[in-house]
Amino acid sequence: MDAGINGDAQHIEQMVWMLFLKVYDAKEDDWELNEDNYTSIIPDECRWRNWAQADDNGHAMTGDKLLNFVNNTLFPTLKELPVTPDTPVKKAIVKSTFEDANNYMKDGVYLRQVIDIIDEIEFDDVKESHAFGFVYEEILRDLQAAGSSGEFYTPRAVTDFMALMIQPKLGEKMAEMLLTILSSLSQEESRSISENVKWGQRKKFSDGRFSMCYGLFLGYDKGMVINEEQAKTIEFIYSEFIMGLSPKAIAKKLTELGYETPGGQKKWYEGTVRSILKNEKYKGCALLQKTYTPDFLTKKSVKNDGKVPQFFVEDSHPAIIDPDQFELVQDIFEERAREPKHSGATIFSGKIRCGCCGGWYGSKVWHSNDKYRRVIWQCNAKFKDKTRCQTPHLTEDEVKAAFVRMVNKLGADRDFYITELAAIKDRLSDTTELEKEKRLLDQQLAVDAKAVDDLIAQNARKAQNQTEYRERYDALVSRYEETEKKRDAVADQISQRMVRRRKLERFIETVKALPELYTEFDKAQWSGLVDSMTVHSKDKITFTLTSGMEIEA
Repeated sequence: MDAGINGDAQHIEQMVWMLFLKVYDAKEDDWELNEDNYTSIIPDECRWRNWAQADDNGHAMTGDKLLNFVNNTLFPTLKELPVTPDTPVKKAIVKSTFEDANNYMKDGVYLRQVIDIIDEIEFDDVKESHAFGFVYEEILRDLQAAGSSGEFYTPRAVTDFMALMIQPKLGEKMAEMLLTILSSLSQEESRSISENVKWGQRKKFSDGRFSMCYGLFLGYDKGMVINEEQAKTIEFIYSEFIMGLSPKAIAKKLTELGYETPGGQKKWYEGTVRSILKNEKYKGCALLQKTYTPDFLTKKSVKNDGKVPQFFVEDSHPAIIDPDQFELVQDIFEERAREPKHSGATIFSGKIRCGCCGGWYGSKVWHSNDKYRRVIWQCNAKFKDKTRCQTPHLTEDEVKAAFVRMVNKLGADRDFYITELAAIKDRLSDTTELEKEKRLLDQQLAVDAKAVDDLIAQNARKAQNQTEYRERYDALVSRYEETEKKRDAVADQISQRMVRRRKLERFIETVKALPELYTEFDKAQWSGLVDSMTVHSKDKITFTLTSGMEIEA
């Protein structure tokens, strides 16, 4: 290797200027043939045909003489070609190409060898042009593998020259070569630009900096300044969800009340509400790089499932929602995902159970069109068959009254309940052994993943029996997937226990805050204390609390 070449980027740049002169010389043959009085902008001694090619006797410059010519005659001449605004583009392009070009080679003999190889390429030979294109693309791929140190931008003059001046057309033999070079240059430049943009974005994320489209982000103005009026909408959404409403029910309520969406519209949709409830920016934090672009050509974004780094920035801006309230909402989402019963149409939906058949109570409207109109709750299966449930219907006022009675019983013995729950909280939510098991499974996953990678690499380097290779590959992948299932199951158990712990902590805090005498129904306390209530009769109603305890009203 020539001592002056350092890395693939310089390899490419060295090749580009020589290849350019070779292609340009071939094109000048066409122009001289088809244009009257065509005159080259390149002085005769610097035209490829006159210095790079051997003379009729087979002699060509080499060694120090060649190196001296390239460095002290060729480059200075082409860099200083007389170009004016009236100079045709196809001539001015030569100076543009060489303005930033360099000859890195320091050995004139090696330089001669490279020039000879390039000069031997026959543009009319499709096989040769394809072979060259393959080699060229391999070099570009190696350059890309060098990462940020392999950054290379094709001289714009070269691609302009090929695209605008040569104007290759499909079907022309010479075009095969030119199109291969042009596509390789353009694709690699697109890749290089894409990688540098990604690096810049990730550097910005790692520094805790991010940008947003404020016009479509409810609650904040430019600079992450809280918009007080819009913040009321965000607070309303979170409050209603905690009270028991579903995103769909909240969207319907927002529409009825006339709240504006992030886009300034009047009609709300479930997905919009759900995204607001799950967006960590409302608690003053920012999770960055939630999506990424794996293909620099299609530029299609996909969800980041751990393939590239994510960055979590705490206290990056003022919070609209208290962090504890935000975490409560995420826990509720997780709980509801495990409970198909939850409809969330009202705060009582999915909360009242029939003590006779075990089914759920639903709301019914009596006398909907007269002054006696009222909403009652009764077993949904009450009239489905001949053996009707004997449980009574309840009005909303009766449900609220039963809750008030239960809370007063709970408050009377609060010290006992708080002491008992504090004692069992750590035991019920301990994850020490599960965390240990998860670490071991993560280590096994890393070992299995490396085994798969090593097998693939070995197969790429050395010819193997593909049937045996496929069997080994399938066995390793199957083992990895089985371990991954176990790891995910353990991680799910850990998550459930942490949710359980936070639920118990919130329950204890709610009980501590209860008044000595509870007289008025409160939606927040209903949501925080009640998992369900079971109706046996008007006089016997049992509450199952979020702590797991049962109290009869």
